[in-house]
Amino acid sequence: MISLVVLAAGQSTRFPGNKLLFQYRGEPIIRRLVRIALASKADEIVVVTGHQSRLIRQALTDLSMSPKLKFVLNPHYTKGMSSSVRAGVSNVNPEAQAAVFLPADVALDNPRPIDALVDSFYEGRPRIAVVNHEGRRGHPILFRRDLFSEVAAITEQDRGLKALVKKYSGEVRDVPVSERSVLTDIDTPGDLDRDFAASQ
Repeated sequence: MISLVVLAAGQSTRFPGNKLLFQYRGEPIIRRLVRIALASKADEIVVVTGHQSRLIRQALTDLSMSPKLKFVLNPHYTKGMSSSVRAGVSNVNPEAQAAVFLPADVALDNPRPIDALVDSFYEGRPRIAVVNHEGRRGHPILFRRDLFSEVAAITEQDRGLKALVKKYSGEVRDVPVSERSVLTDIDTPGDLDRDFAASQ
């Protein structure tokens, strides 16, 4: 079993309003990503909320009927993304053999990058696997269960998950994907424009 943790607790400090609720290609950004995640090979989708949690959950009302979807509230979301990673990994299914982490502002167009990580895990059981587009690492990233305790101890001060990727650099499997979207984080309205233009 593989769990996918969607990190959706941030405050969108560089965006006018909550970017995850912004309408993008006909639906809120958070709904778009969770819809894509639910269509992936991941067995469980854990959405970590924090800032405007009620509105985030409201945007996902029609998807919340899925037995794959679960919500976790991070009361410490103001302390950075690492706090949401910790909340997520602490609440994945006890049977999960690995957890995939995906910030909710990554502009994925389809579930293939998630599926590529899932397939890669079952093929070789790497400790860490990360999608790679044309030589550049992006999101999402997978951690095997034996690293969960270390994932649950990360901090912003120690550079979060990046510190674990560095620590276990010799055990990281790069998973090539054709989707450029794995490199696109939506931080400002301009990022939406660039992503939309690049996909045309």
